[in-house]
Amino acid sequence: MALVVSSLTDYVNQNSLELLKALHYEGTSAKYMTPMAGVKKEDALQLFALTAYPQSGADGCDMTASGSAAFTQRTMVVKKIGYRDEFCMDDLLPKWTQMLLAPGAAGEDEITVQLGNQINDELKALIVEHHEVADWQGNTASGDAILKQYDGLIKIIDAASNEVLANTTNAAIGWTTITSATGITASNVISIIKVMVRAQPEKLKRQKDKYIFMGTDVFDLYVQALEAANLFYVDATTDFSGYEIRVPGTNIIAVGVAGLSGTSRLFLAKKTNLFYGFDLISDEDGIVWKVLESDKMRYTAKFKRGMQVAYPDEVVSFKLT
Repeated sequence: MALVVSSLTDYVNQNSLELLKALHYEGTSAKYMTPMAGVKKEDALQLFALTAYPQSGADGCDMTASGSAAFTQRTMVVKKIGYRDEFCMDDLLPKWTQMLLAPGAAGEDEITVQLGNQINDELKALIVEHHEVADWQGNTASGDAILKQYDGLIKIIDAASNEVLANTTNAAIGWTTITSATGITASNVISIIKVMVRAQPEKLKRQKDKYIFMGTDVFDLYVQALEAANLFYVDATTDFSGYEIRVPGTNIIAVGVAGLSGTSRLFLAKKTNLFYGFDLISDEDGIVWKVLESDKMRYTAKFKRGMQVAYPDEVVSFKLT
């Protein structure tokens, strides 16, 4: 006699409570920059420059006073950013998600430790991801929810107007300007890196902790181009998961960062020239949960963030024309 099961719905095991998270890209740019803590709203980067001119020392006390000691400032502006959402736990009841609820009718109005921790971890990862993009591409005039919170380094450096423009001011070294129509390709990316190195101001050349920041898309092209050029520089066994490689023959590290991907922008700068500001670094981990009168659960996270460059004239910038 046959088993008749045709009237039953096919079974799917719903007993697993492991919630699988989607991938988030890591925020890596900040580790190559200088933190500036305790900024409530606006803090000044105090800049000092001494100008002095040599003269004959034989005149003793009658030497002429010349030169200057100049104090200037650039302002770090941080913006207050918040994240908030509300959840009704009863929404979990009709589905397998009821298994995430605490036992008892009262428990159904509260978030479990597992689900609360999962949301906390996901939110922290999202905040890091949003910072990575906004630290570079942020623009308070943008209509994008992530980008409009504070101005990023691209806007700040471009607005300074005294950065070194690698793509338009190096005709003297035989450089042909690259246009948006051509774009960054495997055939020109090595030349782009070379011209950025050559465009460095003399005072920057021997400095340590220098990086050429580029999108991970451009970094991939650069490594592939080095391999194709057969420079015997890229070891097939090297782990590039950190997206770093030393530019051959230089004291500069090329870094691929997600925040510049898709922008076709590259920047050469020293770590101590790029700043990210905040009030208290632990604020970003301070996710507060609250039970509302409606029995909904609410989380709130608030913190401050901003970017600044101390000396834009010590930044080499690449931009397609």
